[in-house]
Amino acid sequence: MKSNDYRGIGNEYREYSQDRLLTRLNNVYELTPILNAPFDHSTDPPRDNKIFGTHFTVSKDLKSFEDKQFQCVWNFGFIQRYPNILKEMKRITRKYVLCFVPNGYNPGMIIHRLYHIAYSSQCHHPERGNLSLMTKRGIELLFKRHDLRIVESGYIDICPWFDTVVTIKELFGRKRREVIRLPFPKQILAFENLAKPVARIWAHHIWCLGSIIQ
Repeated sequence: MKSNDYRGIGNEYREYSQDRLLTRLNNVYELTPILNAPFDHSTDPPRDNKIFGTHFTVSKDLKSFEDKQFQCVWNFGFIQRYPNILKEMKRITRKYVLCFVPNGYNPGMIIHRLYHIAYSSQCHHPERGNLSLMTKRGIELLFKRHDLRIVESGYIDICPWFDTVVTIKELFGRKRREVIRLPFPKQILAFENLAKPVARIWAHHIWCLGSIIQ
């Protein structure tokens, strides 16, 4: 089954929220040419390059690129699992490093971990790794330890439901993943503005943009 067969309204919401942020950051800081790397089966890359146009490169690997080849290097759901990849990201960027991690304070994180314990199943989702790096403070401290200046950081994907990752049917024992496919109303993103006061708990993901210290 293709990875896109697993996509539900939660992924749709996250992508719209993330795209909105990436568009703003690109307009303010001019991130192109930009590299999205690495990614794996649980962190599929964006489905198109409408934000960055032809200056957008996607790769599963960081090592194949030359030093300072890109203006920005970013990835989703990786550095809490492999924090040392920041060294490679720094090597191939001229200026910016951008990372997204799951929010360890979201109540869905507890539900997700209990699910894997209850069914003795191995987690293959991004919601694994060092919990201390799944907080805004944690990711900022990691950037600083790697000599990156914090440009901006914050929360995205602040939606009305918890980030359990697994579906309701999976929580009750169904082994085959089934997602709800509904027309996605972009107006639901207005919830993010209303929920900003509780973003630290309610957001599904945290992001941080850092720059190379010259």
